[in-house]
Amino acid sequence: MSAAIGILMNGLFLGGLYALFGLGLSLIFGVMRIANIAHGELAIAGALALFTLSSGWPFSPLLLMPLVCTGAFAFGWLLQTQLLNRVLSPNPMPALLVTFGLSVVMQNAMVGLYGANSRSIDLGAVKTANLTIAGQTIGWLPLGIFLLSLALFGGLHLVLRKTRPAALCGAADRHKLAARLGVLVCSGTGRGAVPGPVAAAAKPLWPACPCDA
Repeated sequence: MSAAIGILMNGLFLGGLYALFGLGLSLIFGVMRIANIAHGELAIAGALALFTLSSGWPFSPLLLMPLVCTGAFAFGWLLQTQLLNRVLSPNPMPALLVTFGLSVVMQNAMVGLYGANSRSIDLGAVKTANLTIAGQTIGWLPLGIFLLSLALFGGLHLVLRKTRPAALCGAADRHKLAARLGVLVCSGTGRGAVPGPVAAAAKPLWPACPCDA
Protein backbone atom coordinates (compact mmCIF):
# COMPACT_ATOMS: atom_id res chain seq x y z
CA MET A 1 0.00 0.00 0.00
CA SER A 2 2.84 2.37 0.90
CA ALA A 3 4.57 1.68 -2.42
CA ALA A 4 1.36 2.36 -4.34
CA ILE A 5 0.92 5.71 -2.58
CA GLY A 6 4.52 6.62 -3.40
CA ILE A 7 4.00 5.81 -7.08
CA LEU A 8 0.81 7.88 -7.18
CA MET A 9 2.57 10.84 -5.55
CA ASN A 10 5.49 10.64 -7.97
CA GLY A 11 3.05 10.57 -10.88
CA LEU A 12 1.20 13.55 -9.44
CA PHE A 13 4.37 15.61 -9.07
CA LEU A 14 5.63 14.68 -12.54
CA GLY A 15 2.22 15.57 -13.92
CA GLY A 16 2.59 19.00 -12.32
CA LEU A 17 5.82 19.53 -14.28
CA TYR A 18 4.24 18.47 -17.57
CA ALA A 19 1.24 20.66 -16.79
CA LEU A 20 3.55 23.71 -16.74
CA PHE A 21 4.65 22.93 -20.30
CA GLY A 22 1.06 22.32 -21.33
CA LEU A 23 0.01 25.61 -19.76
CA GLY A 24 2.33 27.62 -22.00
CA LEU A 25 1.45 25.59 -25.09
CA SER A 26 -2.31 25.85 -24.55
CA LEU A 27 -2.07 29.58 -23.83
CA ILE A 28 -0.21 30.18 -27.10
CA PHE A 29 -2.69 28.08 -29.06
CA GLY A 30 -5.75 29.42 -27.28
CA VAL A 31 -4.86 33.10 -27.64
CA MET A 32 -2.78 33.25 -30.81
CA ARG A 33 -4.14 30.15 -32.57
CA ILE A 34 -0.54 29.07 -33.22
CA ALA A 35 0.43 25.41 -32.85
CA ASN A 36 4.00 26.00 -31.70
CA ILE A 37 5.88 22.86 -32.73
CA ALA A 38 9.10 24.32 -31.27
CA HIS A 39 7.66 24.63 -27.75
CA GLY A 40 9.68 21.68 -26.44
CA GLU A 41 12.90 22.92 -28.01
CA LEU A 42 12.43 26.33 -26.42
CA ALA A 43 12.03 24.69 -23.00
CA ILE A 44 15.16 22.59 -23.51
CA ALA A 45 17.07 25.68 -24.68
CA GLY A 46 16.18 27.43 -21.43
CA ALA A 47 17.43 24.44 -19.44
CA LEU A 48 20.70 24.29 -21.36
CA ALA A 49 21.18 28.05 -20.99
CA LEU A 50 20.93 27.69 -17.21
CA PHE A 51 23.27 24.69 -17.32
CA THR A 52 25.85 26.74 -19.24
CA LEU A 53 25.60 29.76 -16.94
CA SER A 54 25.75 27.70 -13.75
CA SER A 55 28.79 25.82 -15.06
CA GLY A 56 30.70 28.99 -15.87
CA TRP A 57 29.65 31.33 -13.06
CA PRO A 58 30.12 30.78 -9.31
CA PHE A 59 26.47 31.44 -8.51
CA SER A 60 23.61 29.18 -7.48
CA PRO A 61 21.40 28.08 -10.40
CA LEU A 62 18.43 29.34 -8.42
CA LEU A 63 19.92 32.86 -8.50
CA LEU A 64 20.63 32.60 -12.23
CA MET A 65 17.12 31.40 -13.06
CA PRO A 66 15.58 34.93 -13.22
CA LEU A 67 18.27 35.86 -15.77
CA VAL A 68 17.35 32.84 -17.90
CA CYS A 69 13.65 33.69 -17.60
CA THR A 70 14.33 37.24 -18.75
CA GLY A 71 16.31 35.96 -21.72
CA ALA A 72 13.55 33.47 -22.56
CA PHE A 73 10.97 36.25 -22.50
CA ALA A 74 13.11 38.45 -24.75
CA PHE A 75 13.69 35.61 -27.22
CA GLY A 76 9.98 34.73 -27.24
CA TRP A 77 9.02 38.36 -27.84
CA LEU A 78 11.47 38.66 -30.74
CA LEU A 79 10.28 35.36 -32.18
CA GLN A 80 6.68 36.52 -32.04
CA THR A 81 7.13 40.06 -33.32
CA GLN A 82 9.85 39.50 -35.91
CA LEU A 83 8.94 36.07 -37.27
CA LEU A 84 5.54 34.67 -36.37
CA ASN A 85 3.59 37.90 -36.85
CA ARG A 86 4.78 37.96 -40.46
CA VAL A 87 3.03 34.67 -41.24
CA LEU A 88 -0.13 35.00 -39.10
CA SER A 89 -3.28 34.47 -41.14
CA PRO A 90 -6.59 32.59 -40.95
CA ASN A 91 -4.68 29.67 -42.46
CA PRO A 92 -2.66 28.01 -39.63
CA MET A 93 -0.31 26.19 -42.01
CA PRO A 94 2.33 28.98 -42.47
CA ALA A 95 2.90 29.37 -38.72
CA LEU A 96 2.90 25.59 -38.34
CA LEU A 97 5.62 25.22 -40.97
CA VAL A 98 7.70 28.06 -39.48
CA THR A 99 7.66 26.58 -35.98
CA PHE A 100 8.38 23.12 -37.38
CA GLY A 101 11.43 24.49 -39.20
CA LEU A 102 12.51 26.32 -36.04
CA SER A 103 12.14 23.06 -34.10
CA VAL A 104 14.41 21.18 -36.51
CA VAL A 105 17.05 23.95 -36.52
CA MET A 106 17.08 24.34 -32.72
CA GLN A 107 17.20 20.62 -32.02
CA ASN A 108 20.11 20.01 -34.37
CA ALA A 109 21.95 23.08 -33.08
CA MET A 110 21.61 21.94 -29.46
CA VAL A 111 22.71 18.38 -30.27
CA GLY A 112 25.71 19.81 -32.13
CA LEU A 113 26.68 22.06 -29.23
CA TYR A 114 25.91 19.84 -26.23
CA GLY A 115 25.72 16.31 -27.62
CA ALA A 116 22.89 13.84 -27.08
CA ASN A 117 23.69 12.91 -23.46
CA SER A 118 21.40 14.01 -20.64
CA ARG A 119 22.72 16.77 -18.41
CA SER A 120 21.69 17.74 -14.91
CA ILE A 121 22.08 20.99 -13.00
CA ASP A 122 23.51 20.73 -9.50
CA LEU A 123 21.10 22.49 -7.16
CA GLY A 124 22.99 21.43 -4.06
CA ALA A 125 21.03 20.50 -0.96
CA VAL A 126 17.76 21.66 -2.54
CA LYS A 127 17.81 18.69 -4.92
CA THR A 128 17.90 16.09 -2.13
CA ALA A 129 16.01 17.92 0.64
CA ASN A 130 12.83 16.12 1.70
CA LEU A 131 10.16 15.86 4.34
CA THR A 132 8.14 12.94 5.67
CA ILE A 133 4.34 12.99 5.74
CA ALA A 134 2.34 9.95 6.92
CA GLY A 135 5.34 7.71 6.37
CA GLN A 136 5.96 8.99 2.84
CA THR A 137 9.17 10.81 1.95
CA ILE A 138 8.49 13.78 -0.30
CA GLY A 139 11.19 15.84 -1.99
CA TRP A 140 10.95 19.58 -1.55
CA LEU A 141 11.90 20.17 -5.19
CA PRO A 142 9.08 18.17 -6.84
CA LEU A 143 6.66 19.46 -4.21
CA GLY A 144 7.66 23.04 -4.99
CA ILE A 145 7.20 22.48 -8.73
CA PHE A 146 3.76 20.97 -8.12
CA LEU A 147 2.72 23.91 -5.93
CA LEU A 148 4.06 26.35 -8.54
CA SER A 149 1.96 24.58 -11.16
CA LEU A 150 -1.17 24.89 -9.01
CA ALA A 151 -0.46 28.57 -8.33
CA LEU A 152 0.07 29.38 -12.02
CA PHE A 153 -3.06 27.50 -13.10
CA GLY A 154 -5.12 29.18 -10.40
CA GLY A 155 -3.70 32.62 -11.19
CA LEU A 156 -4.25 32.18 -14.92
CA HIS A 157 -7.82 31.04 -14.32
CA LEU A 158 -8.55 34.15 -12.29
CA VAL A 159 -6.91 36.40 -14.88
CA LEU A 160 -8.85 34.84 -17.75
CA ARG A 161 -12.16 34.97 -15.89
CA LYS A 162 -11.92 38.29 -14.08
CA THR A 163 -9.91 40.79 -16.15
CA ARG A 164 -10.84 42.88 -19.16
CA PRO A 165 -7.51 42.33 -21.02
CA ALA A 166 -8.20 38.58 -20.97
CA ALA A 167 -11.67 39.18 -22.38
CA LEU A 168 -10.14 41.27 -25.15
CA CYS A 169 -7.63 38.55 -25.96
CA GLY A 170 -10.39 35.98 -26.14
CA ALA A 171 -12.39 38.23 -28.41
CA ALA A 172 -9.53 39.15 -30.73
CA ASP A 173 -10.22 36.31 -33.15
CA ARG A 174 -14.00 36.74 -33.06
CA HIS A 175 -14.72 39.94 -34.95
CA LYS A 176 -18.32 40.40 -33.86
CA LEU A 177 -17.57 40.09 -30.16
CA ALA A 178 -14.45 42.22 -30.57
CA ALA A 179 -16.51 44.94 -32.22
CA ARG A 180 -18.93 44.98 -29.28
CA LEU A 181 -16.01 45.38 -26.88
CA GLY A 182 -14.48 48.14 -28.96
CA VAL A 183 -11.42 46.15 -30.01
CA LEU A 184 -9.48 46.97 -33.16
CA VAL A 185 -8.56 43.54 -34.52
CA CYS A 186 -4.97 43.39 -35.73
CA SER A 187 -2.77 40.71 -37.27
CA GLY A 188 -0.83 39.87 -34.14
CA THR A 189 1.08 41.06 -31.08
CA GLY A 190 3.86 39.94 -28.85
CA ARG A 191 1.62 38.01 -26.48
CA GLY A 192 3.18 34.73 -27.55
CA ALA A 193 6.31 35.65 -25.61
CA VAL A 194 4.61 35.34 -22.23
CA PRO A 195 4.76 31.53 -21.67
CA GLY A 196 8.50 31.44 -22.43
CA PRO A 197 9.67 32.19 -18.87
CA VAL A 198 7.38 29.49 -17.47
CA ALA A 199 8.95 26.80 -19.61
CA ALA A 200 12.47 28.10 -19.04
CA ALA A 201 11.95 28.20 -15.27
CA ALA A 202 10.50 24.71 -14.93
CA LYS A 203 12.61 22.59 -17.30
CA PRO A 204 16.03 23.23 -15.69
CA LEU A 205 14.83 21.47 -12.54
CA TRP A 206 14.84 18.13 -14.39
CA PRO A 207 17.70 16.55 -16.40
CA ALA A 208 17.81 18.02 -19.90
CA CYS A 209 18.73 16.32 -23.14
CA PRO A 210 18.72 18.21 -26.48
CA CYS A 211 17.22 15.19 -28.22
CA ASP A 212 14.22 14.69 -25.87
CA ALA A 213 12.35 17.77 -27.11
